[in-house]
Parts: sequence; C-alpha cells; structure tokens
Amino acid sequence: MQDYIFFFRWMQDLQPSPEEMQAAHKDWMNWIETIIARNQLAGPGNSLAASGKVIRANGVVTDGPYVEIKEALGGFITVRVNTMEEAVELAQACPVVKGGGSLEIRPVAGGPAK
Repeated sequence: MQDYIFFFRWMQDLQPSPEEMQAAHKDWMNWIETIIARNQLAGPGNSLAASGKVIRANGVVTDGPYVEIKEALGGFITVRVNTMEEAVELAQACPVVKGGGSLEIRPVAGGPAK
C-alpha cells in the first residue's frame, strides 16, 4: 500500500448559493464516507485559508497565493491505496473535480506506507 496526498483546488471566483453549498457539502461527505468505508483514508487532512505568505530566497515576503492563479489551494487529505491508478480512480469521483475544480495527486515520498 502507498500513501498519496490529494490537494484540492477550486476556482477563487466561485460564489455558490447557500443551496449549492449545502448540496456540495453533502456530496463531499458522501465521497469521504466512501473512502472511510473502504479503509482508504490515511489522514483526514485539513481545509486551508485563502490567504498566506510566500517567502523567497532573497528574503522578500509577499502576500499569497499568487494573484494570477485562478485556482486556490483549498485543502488536502491523505489516502492509502495500492497504485497511482487506484488513486486516480478514487479522485475522479471527487466533488471538487465534478464542481469545476481540480485535484492534484502526489505519492508520499519514502516508499510504501507502513
């Protein structure tokens, strides 16, 4: 088994209605519950604030994320599956992707999960 981190990104200018937010939350919870039921959730991750700081090697500190980026990094979870292909299959059902956002998958370095 291998751990993979799913990074969730969605459009910064997305302004869903309260009804759309409620439906999206329900879809999200159903997706997460499926992952839990399959014993594939290795780490619950967290939501991330929209603001932050970027530190550069020359000591310059700027507000982040970059304003030219249309998709904001909104959160992450860690899943434990056998292959990247299995991670991709799991990710394709993610409500963030279905809602127009994106999901980046990265294997956790260091080899298979213990």
